[in-house]
Amino acid sequence: MQLKIKKLLILAIPAFLLIAVFLVLQLPSNNNPMIQPSSELQQEKPDISSALSAHYTLLEDWTVSSENLLLFQGEYYYGATLVPSERPNQGYDTYRALLKKTDGSWQVVSQPPQLIFSYADFPDIPAPIIDLVNRLES
Repeated sequence: MQLKIKKLLILAIPAFLLIAVFLVLQLPSNNNPMIQPSSELQQEKPDISSALSAHYTLLEDWTVSSENLLLFQGEYYYGATLVPSERPNQGYDTYRALLKKTDGSWQVVSQPPQLIFSYADFPDIPAPIIDLVNRLES
């Protein structure tokens, strides 16, 4: 009987450790931005839209074609692609906007909108946020 228990423990412990390692790897890392649910984005949308239209005066000529609300190391960011409203699929450049929530209000980081964000031009923005916003498709 004791031999069976020892064999069972010998098999169970490595399996348990393997499962534990797998679960730890599945947890969000502090180095990866988390895309927030669309319901949370919808709650923030009026304030984000106000900040965008206040800084980008020609925004009525542009359409937000893709967007994400991001959480990274306890801070919120918003990234979006902007395309011309009249002909969004006619080969025009896609610009990107980036905002950061500071002290409860959204601040436009990218002044003006950018074709692509670089680490050098935005040293205060974490690299994973820049990478994610640069990968947004129009």
